[in-house]
Amino acid sequence: MICLVAGMILETKAQQYYGQGGQQPRPSRTFFVPHWNTRIQLGIAHDVGEGDFLQQMSPAFQITLGYKFNELFGIRGGLSGLWARNHYVVNNEKEKYQWNFIQPSVDAVFDLTTIFDGSAPERVLNVYAFAGIGLAYSFNNDDAVNAWRLYGKYGYFDKIWKDTRLNPAIRAGLGIDY
Repeated sequence: MICLVAGMILETKAQQYYGQGGQQPRPSRTFFVPHWNTRIQLGIAHDVGEGDFLQQMSPAFQITLGYKFNELFGIRGGLSGLWARNHYVVNNEKEKYQWNFIQPSVDAVFDLTTIFDGSAPERVLNVYAFAGIGLAYSFNNDDAVNAWRLYGKYGYFDKIWKDTRLNPAIRAGLGIDY
C-alpha cells in the first residue's frame, strides 16, 4: 500500500515536471541576486502653513543608494532637498517666504508587488512601500527673519528660527519602480 501511494506521488511529480507531451520544460525558476541600486528623483515638497495648498508646494530632488537583500526587502540611504516655501498673514496681507533645506535619510523598502503577486523578474512595474527616518537641516531663512524684524514687535513670528535648524523627519509612503 505504501509503495502504491509513493508511486502515485512520483508519477504526479513526473507529469508536472515533464508535462503531458514528454518534453522537458525550460527551468521556470530564476534566482534573485542581492544587488546595489541608485535612484535620482524629482518631485514636489509640501509644507503646512497659512497659504493655499498649491502655494505651499516647491520643487525637490532626491538621490539614493540602496541595497536589495532579497526579493521583498531592501534598505536605502538618501539625500533630498532644495527649497521650501510657506506663507504668513499679517494685517490681512499674505506674504510668502522660503528657505533651503537638505535632508539625509535612511529607509526600509518593501516590495508590495512581490508580496501579493510573487516574484517575476520580467515584471515592468513594482509598487513598493518605504518607512524611515531622516534629519532635515534648514538654512537661508532670510525672508522669515526679515518679516520677524518688521512684525515681531506685534507678537507675530514667536517661533521664528534664525541661522540654521535641525529637525527630525519621519518618512513613509508608496512608490513605483519602473
